[in-house]
Amino acid sequence: MLRGFKAIFYKESKQISRDHGTLFFIFLIPIFQLIVFGYAINTTVHNIPSIVLNLDRSQKSSELLWQFTNSGYFKIHQEAKSKEALLKSIVKGESKVGIIIPENYTRDLLNAHEASVQVLIDGSDSTIASQAQQAASLIGLHYGLNLKTFDTTPKAVDVRTQMLYNPESKTANFMVPGLIAIILTITTVILTSLSIVKEKEKGTLEQILVTPVEPMGLMLGKLAPFNIIAFIQVLVVVGIMNTLFAVPITGSIVLLLLMSLTYIFCMLGLGLLISTKAQNQMQAIQYAFLTMLPSILLSGFMFPRAEMPTVIYAFSYLIPATYYIDIMRGIVLRGADFMDLWEDFCALIGLGGFFVIIAAKRFKKNLE
Repeated sequence: MLRGFKAIFYKESKQISRDHGTLFFIFLIPIFQLIVFGYAINTTVHNIPSIVLNLDRSQKSSELLWQFTNSGYFKIHQEAKSKEALLKSIVKGESKVGIIIPENYTRDLLNAHEASVQVLIDGSDSTIASQAQQAASLIGLHYGLNLKTFDTTPKAVDVRTQMLYNPESKTANFMVPGLIAIILTITTVILTSLSIVKEKEKGTLEQILVTPVEPMGLMLGKLAPFNIIAFIQVLVVVGIMNTLFAVPITGSIVLLLLMSLTYIFCMLGLGLLISTKAQNQMQAIQYAFLTMLPSILLSGFMFPRAEMPTVIYAFSYLIPATYYIDIMRGIVLRGADFMDLWEDFCALIGLGGFFVIIAAKRFKKNLE
């Protein structure tokens, strides 16, 4: 028995040591997870992008805005000229918080001993929204206490927070639209990454090679059927989201489906690129799994991207799910239109085209 054990142990050790792809994943994935969870993931929110509409424009209003900025929770990056412009910035996803200081703020503070400030919060991201709501209320309370300390007349600042788009802070409204992106990532990448690999293993790839099919034609031919399957999947999961989880679709359902097609095209292109690299189905699945981890952890699906280190935050722009999750939450929760999301649309088209072109070139190189 010992002799048999030694022989099999030696054989398996040799086989594993020669499989560099498997060794790569065995050591890379745990290191990647450790770095992401230990270094990049931070659920404490700071520097929330905020827009302000200051109709008072006095020293007192400037002092209040300084309190928001100095708290570390809010980063005022834009000043709106109207409430409509402020709301538009939130709908587009440029700002997560809108601060409105009324024109009678200083007068009420001096005469009525209380002044009101409105803080509008984008509720489509529940992690950021809950912390922003708490921070804004505390800032108003502390600022009012400071005013009482330096002034003999008691004063108060009433910060009235209003949650937009997801007023009940329902977890399903935040998670389910993002979850659709992750589901599509898993299914589309795995399906297409296995397509050409199966052709290699079955020996049918040689039969295709003798036909006058160009590499790009082969790539697009592989994409089309899976595109149809993935689009049907989108219809199913969006229907379940709306009926079973009662997540209302605020924006255009037609725009949502068209945008979904761009994401499907992008992820199928990534799957094809993987299939030109993998030598067998196991490697294809491993490569596909490697692309899923960033989609889950770094796309903003679970954790706020703004709190990630600069390098990892920049890397998240290379992840297609980053753009599609923004599209889903924008249309479903904020009622965003195409002009609000055109940058995400262009990014998905660009990434998808890049993946397909590189896959076609790699396939041609493999043939040579």
